[in-house]
Amino acid sequence: MAISINYFTWIQHFFIWGSIALWYTFLVIYGYLPPEMPTTAYRVFLEACAPSVLYWLITLLVVICTLLPNFTFRAFQTRFRPMYHDMIQINEFEGVEAVELPRRVRKKLHLMERLMQRNS
Repeated sequence: MAISINYFTWIQHFFIWGSIALWYTFLVIYGYLPPEMPTTAYRVFLEACAPSVLYWLITLLVVICTLLPNFTFRAFQTRFRPMYHDMIQINEFEGVEAVELPRRVRKKLHLMERLMQRNS
């Protein structure tokens, strides 16, 4: 979900970063349990993974390698075959009026502007 949106609200930040923090908190608490309770992987995170620089570098590398194809595809799509919302964003950034957009998009944009004016 975070890849397909263009801005974040505080609620999204809270849940994304909170879930990551909760996962690592769980790993630390699980590592401190007595060895009789967890039957496998006792203190693996605390003793083997967390102190290792290689663990953190590989974690970062995996995240970059999994997101890079999607970002690359999206960049090429925005540049060479933009969708309507991409056209609107590019035109707003360049200061071009909505007249140059397709008629369907102009109509939707006009309705959205009227709705925004009515709500304010």
